[in-house]
Amino acid sequence: ISISNSGAQNATSVVVTDVMPANLTYVAGSMTLNSTGLTDASDADAGAFNSGTETVTVNVGTISASGGSATVTFRATID
Repeated sequence: ISISNSGAQNATSVVVTDVMPANLTYVAGSMTLNSTGLTDASDADAGAFNSGTETVTVNVGTISASGGSATVTFRATID
């Protein structure tokens, strides 16, 4: 998931949320933010996976104005 800010102001408190469709299963331990690995737990890092709702959530933080960007990646398998 690529995020970019083309606006004139910084985007603050940016959060990416993605719910897995019924035919996909999240691959544990595969989440990254800007190529940095994240844990699946709701802990001190920016990422979390909620197995009850099958939701990946990443707190991206601030994306700089005029072209700032971030990338969230994770893997899923097709059931």
